[in-house]
Amino acid sequence: MQKLNKTYLGALVGLLVPAIAITIFVLFSEFELDWANQGNHKLNLKRLSPFLRLGLIPNMIFFIPFRRPFPNKFLRGVILSTFVYGLAIFIIWML
Repeated sequence: MQKLNKTYLGALVGLLVPAIAITIFVLFSEFELDWANQGNHKLNLKRLSPFLRLGLIPNMIFFIPFRRPFPNKFLRGVILSTFVYGLAIFIIWML
């Protein structure tokens, strides 16, 4: 377990797990992106924003087995990647 306790590993997992979850949400929903009309670029991003927010929920799975105090570097990486996703959501919201 100590081998996996690295910040960069937590950040990598924290970026990949929501990306996989977002892909699953988009594939199994009735969501359509309008790829032909590039003029509606902002509209497409606004419609994708709720999926980005839902995609962060799987990151909480990593906090359940690690209930000890916070010197856990893996969880720091997951939190870092959650902030990166949050920044992306905020930028899309501001468009």
